[in-house]
Amino acid sequence: MWKTLFGPAVLGTSMLAFALSSNGPAAEEDGLIQGTSANAGCPVHESANWTARVRTQPGSSRASLQVSGQVVLPTPGFAVIGQLAALDRRRPPSQRVALVFTPPQDVVPQVLTTEDVLLTLPALASTYRAVIITCGDTVLAEITDIEAIP
Repeated sequence: MWKTLFGPAVLGTSMLAFALSSNGPAAEEDGLIQGTSANAGCPVHESANWTARVRTQPGSSRASLQVSGQVVLPTPGFAVIGQLAALDRRRPPSQRVALVFTPPQDVVPQVLTTEDVLLTLPALASTYRAVIITCGDTVLAEITDIEAIP
């Protein structure tokens, strides 16, 4: 089960500090990102079911970008935080969202675990051409069907 906070998403009950890592390319098979030794800095073995929504708040000029999806991680207990990254200059723009994972501090079994991710971030635009989900240098997904919710 996931919890939503403004900014980060928390898997389980622990939260992490932001730290970027560098990853190499990942192989794509059936629309899923497959973990390889080349992307060891990004613990995601597979990624699927990504959606994005821009939600406006009634009576306010503020909007939020809600991104959700699933990742398969090497163990349970990882915490994830999302951060807005590059916003290109196209109209409408594409927004990059960087995911950063922190492994569990406790001893946990080495078993592939599917986790739901839900991020709520400030929307820097009212509409987007795409939302691109990254983990290090690996692009996990590019979402082009972005729903606007009043």
